[in-house]
Amino acid sequence: MDSAEFNKEKTVVGLRQAIKLLDEKNVKKAYIAKDADEHILNPLVSILKEQNIETIYVNSKKELGKMAKIDVSAAVAVETIK
Repeated sequence: MDSAEFNKEKTVVGLRQAIKLLDEKNVKKAYIAKDADEHILNPLVSILKEQNIETIYVNSKKELGKMAKIDVSAAVAVETIK
C-alpha cells in the first residue's frame, strides 16, 4: 500500500470511531489490517460492503498504525468524506 494516498488529516483510527462514522454515512474509504481479528471486524466489513465503501487491505496492524502516524498498531482506519 502506498502511504502517499493515505490522507492523515481526514482519517480516523479505531473500530468504534469507524462504526460511528459509517452510521453517519461519513466514510469515503476504509483501511483494514490483514492481521486483525476477523471475528471483531466482520460486522464492520459487512457495513462497508452494504455502503459500497472502497476498502484497502494493509499488510499488518503495525503498518496501518505507522501510516496513521500513531505510536500503536491499528486494526482499522477510515477516511471521512467531510
